Amino acid sequence: MNDTKTTHQDRRAPLEISAEEIRRLGYRVVDIIADELADPARRGVYPPPQSPERMAQQFGGPPPEDGMDGDAILDLIRDELLPASPNYCHPRLMSYVSSSALALPGLIEGLVASLRLYPYTWTLTPGSTEIETTVARWLGQMLGFGDNAAGYMATGGTGANLMALVAARVAKAGWYVREDGIAHHEPLVAYGSTQTHACLDQAFRLMGLGSRGLRRLEVDEDFRVRVDVMDNAIAEDKAAGRRPFCIIANAGTTNTGAVDDLSALADLAARHDLWFHVDGAYGAVAALSPAARPLFKGLERADSMAVDPHKWLNVPYEAGCVLVRSWDVLSRAFTLVPEYLRMADGHDAHDHWHHGWELTRGDRALKVWVAIKQIGFAGLTAMVDEHLAMTKRLAHMVEDSDDLELMVKPSLSVCCFRFVPPDLRSDTPDNGYLDRLNEETERVIQQAGDGLITGTDLNGRRCFRPCFVNHRLTQDGIDHMIALLRRTAREADARLRSR
Repeated sequence: MNDTKTTHQDRRAPLEISAEEIRRLGYRVVDIIADELADPARRGVYPPPQSPERMAQQFGGPPPEDGMDGDAILDLIRDELLPASPNYCHPRLMSYVSSSALALPGLIEGLVASLRLYPYTWTLTPGSTEIETTVARWLGQMLGFGDNAAGYMATGGTGANLMALVAARVAKAGWYVREDGIAHHEPLVAYGSTQTHACLDQAFRLMGLGSRGLRRLEVDEDFRVRVDVMDNAIAEDKAAGRRPFCIIANAGTTNTGAVDDLSALADLAARHDLWFHVDGAYGAVAALSPAARPLFKGLERADSMAVDPHKWLNVPYEAGCVLVRSWDVLSRAFTLVPEYLRMADGHDAHDHWHHGWELTRGDRALKVWVAIKQIGFAGLTAMVDEHLAMTKRLAHMVEDSDDLELMVKPSLSVCCFRFVPPDLRSDTPDNGYLDRLNEETERVIQQAGDGLITGTDLNGRRCFRPCFVNHRLTQDGIDHMIALLRRTAREADARLRSR
């Protein structure tokens, strides 16, 4: 038995490896990253189709009894995992709200994970705590929210919006909702538009308010919420015994980049004594640009805002942020101190874990701090300005073409258009043919992998919605993809008509 035990112990992989081995493996990891970034178009945007059987063969199976050599693990990642993954570094990626991660903030993530850097209490983590509070203040200044913003780094817009709504509910429910809950009280209601992101529906479900607690109201021809319709809805709910508590404005919708009339909505929130929240997860970064800043007038009056640095600021996942006016807003909504976490030192410095629901989390702010430190406000503003200029140029090109149709004038860096064969450019109903044509074109482009433009539905019509937030994107790359789109659409049109 002793011989068996000794043999088993001898087969175990060491929990510790030497500094020399760390350096050697680390250089291999950096080489893999550098090779990918040196030629970011080396892989298609989407991976080739993979079978469940092959993925199970490469990455599944039972847990290993014995450890695997570090080099063999890195070989598996390089040779099998990367080819089966999307390539978000591709210079012609212009889909969803996807950007490429900046290199240095990406490398910093390895340091954060390996050394377990995290914001917690001032006593334990004063550096990380200060960095997160600084990032919140910088984001507030950058986006026009305010010079002394408080904030908490979440996983993304879903978490940031949820945190803001929890804070709004505590502030405006009219009773101590953290202890009493929501039962036996009038139903809480908030207001957004038909273009409000689906993560807000998820938030209402998680909060126990139900998706019907979010009133989605109609928009105008520019896809901005109609303030008059919202005003009427608030009055109707009050008369029906419901309790309005929050207005949710869009500062750049995912579908079209539309920015609601923030000043008018701020007035409406003040008149009805409601919380005013702005979802700027994608679009608020455009406030860096002097050209776009007037669209965000009224943002400075918001009670809270969500923004995702891992979108337009091109930092690695995960990096969302909820901004509020004071730390008390978050502590009233989230602080909970079990006995085993009480500190005995009596300090009055900032303990960041009082201001969210997580105890254990990584340092999500450091990579944002590094990006802003490395690029600076001026560099980030130049990137945003370039993306906005690219969008305007594309919109003009679409308007001047005989086979493309602009769906709505772009507000930020989303340009929605569809392919329409010249002989079908009329008001005659097409029985859904143009939708099928544009969907087929989108499918073929996706499979080709030479770049990516995805689509959406606007007013019941399928269209393309390139979104320019990728720092590797160039005007040549856009021109290449539009030429590919038109060529693919013409081929798809001929194929569909021949059936």
